[in-house]
Amino acid sequence: IYADEGISGAKTHQNREAFLKMIEDAKMGMFNKIYCKNIYRFSRDVEVGSKFIKDLRAIDVEVFFEDGALSTLNPASDLVINMILSVGQEESRAKSAASQWGIRENQKKGKYHGSITPYGYDVDDENYLIINEDEAKIVKKIFDMYYNEGYGTQKIARELNKEGILTRFGKKWSNTQITKIISNEVYKGKQITNKTQIDP
Repeated sequence: IYADEGISGAKTHQNREAFLKMIEDAKMGMFNKIYCKNIYRFSRDVEVGSKFIKDLRAIDVEVFFEDGALSTLNPASDLVINMILSVGQEESRAKSAASQWGIRENQKKGKYHGSITPYGYDVDDENYLIINEDEAKIVKKIFDMYYNEGYGTQKIARELNKEGILTRFGKKWSNTQITKIISNEVYKGKQITNKTQIDP
């Protein structure tokens, strides 16, 4: 069984380690048939999905999709497979656009969208940032040392550790953590997303 947990066929195939391992094993001659629940699990990208099917077909490896009983070695299935790939691709794009629209609308309302709450803040039940007074003092101290006293990030981490000030998780500070705080736009009152984008 080759399964990329939590990764759909819409994701870039470079991130689907088990999928790519399956393709490599097929090229090594370890099997000549791949069973897949449906086409969406295989790919939601017409160009990429078609390429993998073509490459596998060239080495006589069949992909059999249980839903619809479609076989890539049956020329009569080609049209249906390509149509379903096209539908899946458009559905992924529509979902992605809707999700990004929702994020932008929430940001307009001042809500926070991020997997990790910035140090110095907490998030309430409606996803608004609220100041964590204890942590905020440390954030101010970091910016003061950096901008007013001219300390480098490594020296700031060293000073905080010397004073016995720990991170949110009770660990010692590092150069990397200080750099992330200083470069985080949230402390300037900005929230920026979509710095990078991966087409579905």
